[in-house]
Amino acid sequence: MTAAPILETLRRHGVTVRREGDRLKLKPATGNVPADVVELARAHKAELLAALPDSPDLRATLRRLAAAEGLPGALVDRLTDADLQPDNGAGLLSEEGLRRWLHVLNENARMRQGIAPPGWTQASHCRHCGPVLLWQGAPPVVLGCPWCHVRRAGGHLPHPAVTCATCTHQQPRPDSSEAGMHGCAQGHGLHFACERRACADWRPASNTSEISEAKP
Repeated sequence: MTAAPILETLRRHGVTVRREGDRLKLKPATGNVPADVVELARAHKAELLAALPDSPDLRATLRRLAAAEGLPGALVDRLTDADLQPDNGAGLLSEEGLRRWLHVLNENARMRQGIAPPGWTQASHCRHCGPVLLWQGAPPVVLGCPWCHVRRAGGHLPHPAVTCATCTHQQPRPDSSEAGMHGCAQGHGLHFACERRACADWRPASNTSEISEAKP
């Protein structure tokens, strides 16, 4: 058996586990650790020791993994000692789990700088953020999106370049061709239908109903 299902069983019982050298430390959320959980951890001690980083060296382990993954060391430097406590989950992750966590931290840091994750090239409309870049296949209109936490924190949102031809506010002029100059119901003047530009009022011309939240 691998460590992953054992760790999941411990979590279901509200028990955190950390490694200290060649020993395992079990901590219940309340009361005592159930006897069957203790026996499970004891029976699979070798697997857990192999999967869990040694607690005193967790920051060093994260720095090593960040370097191996080509991620900035500042990701680890910004973590507080509290972030690395077992109760916060980091001490429960295997090295593979720590690698994935570092990539999530890096993606979040880049999003706070206004950099969209790889593959997020589709223009969608968020009710709170306006036009945003999401992944291919995302709903065209959403009530909330992954950029909302960036906006709430005062970060930069990379609004996509859009066209009037794809906007519900487009007002075609009878004296203009389909690709010619068109008006705007939001008062943004005349623009060529296929001219690509940033517009905070762009909304996709679609009958698609809004969904509660967009998640990749």
